[in-house]
Amino acid sequence: MIGLIEKLVGLDITLPHDLSVDLLLLSLPAAFDPFVVNFNMNKLEATLEEVVNMLVVFEGTIKKDKPVRLMGSSSTAKKC
Repeated sequence: MIGLIEKLVGLDITLPHDLSVDLLLLSLPAAFDPFVVNFNMNKLEATLEEVVNMLVVFEGTIKKDKPVRLMGSSSTAKKC
């Protein structure tokens, strides 16, 4: 999304900063919903680069907190 915004700037089309940040946040997958809610609730002011850096840090915490699922087969036979 940042690349698209930069292309618009290259074409001399300026987007308001808030719109650029909102477009970036709307383009994120559902796993980033807690970040988006926190960002909007706290009304954080940041440049696009700062938002991307925050997202990278948040993505690292998502990967650390990812639950491990253990799957195994049962040892009992099913009766018909």
